[in-house]
Amino acid sequence: MPAGQGTPRAEVPARWALVRRSAVAFRLRTRGAAARGLADRPRRDDRAMRRARRGFTLVEVMAAFVVAVLVILPVGAIVSSVSASFAGVQRSMERRAELQLAIAAAMALEPLRAGEFVIGEYEIEVRPRIDEGTRDLRRAGWELYTLAVRRPSSSPAVLAVTVRSAPL
Repeated sequence: MPAGQGTPRAEVPARWALVRRSAVAFRLRTRGAAARGLADRPRRDDRAMRRARRGFTLVEVMAAFVVAVLVILPVGAIVSSVSASFAGVQRSMERRAELQLAIAAAMALEPLRAGEFVIGEYEIEVRPRIDEGTRDLRRAGWELYTLAVRRPSSSPAVLAVTVRSAPL
């Protein structure tokens, strides 16, 4: 056969016979699969591979986001609440330590007499307490004093007030 004129006639029927046989075999296979109800369904591993290739749908991503937000928001609120409680406890402890130091400064003042005194960083104002209950104490040789403790470096407000007795 000359070049460019196609395939010889004898080869064409042999090729068509091969194509026909494979088409018939395919139909038989799918007809049997259709009878079993499997023709339209892809195999499991095909579905998994297609799913792995295509990724997540927008609905799946949004659902995951909503679940994450529903978990994270309460956890954040709990952490914030615990942090605020801890800060409150810290302030309370600092205030208590400050008051203990102020009372210790007031108790360290000896001899006790009226006036203003400075002990460390605390100013202590001592005034005699005069009321009806103190007359009997004076007759017994004792006097009551009111002590007001301030820390001028932080604020001029009175930190603590206490009462002490001392001999006359």
